[in-house]
Order: sequence, then structure tokens, then C-alpha cells
Amino acid sequence: MTKGLIFAFHGGPAAFVNHVNEVADQLDDVDLDLLERLCEWSKENGSVIPMGSLDLTVEDVQFRLEKLEQLDLIDFGVRL
Repeated sequence: MTKGLIFAFHGGPAAFVNHVNEVADQLDDVDLDLLERLCEWSKENGSVIPMGSLDLTVEDVQFRLEKLEQLDLIDFGVRL
């Protein structure tokens, strides 16, 4: 059974915060909501995105996470 997907902030939390301002114009409301949840999960859930916790299709979750990774905001890909 898969618990979720581990992620990390690219370059650590400080680098993440500094880089968000540089790429903010490439983020839409869904991306920003996802980033807010990632920040919550980093504190409360050990940097794990719980399976089934997003109200998005699997394809949209994949697209969003890949987008955030390509923008050097997060690193992800390890399943628990």
C-alpha cells in the first residue's frame, strides 16, 4: 500500500522561499494552492503528500508537480 509521495523543497526551505518570487508569474491559483498545502505537509506530515489528498485528477497532479519541479521549487518522486 502506498502512503504517499515524498517531496523536498529544491535547495531547502530558504532557497524555495527566495525562488518563489522569481517564478510567481508562472504560477496560477491551483499551483499556489498546491504550494500552500506542500508547506503545510512539510511541517505536519514529514514532507509527504498523502495519497488521495488532492481534489485533482491524477494527470493534473502529475502535471502540477512536474511544473513545480521544472521551476526548481520542489524535488519529488519517492513513493512511500
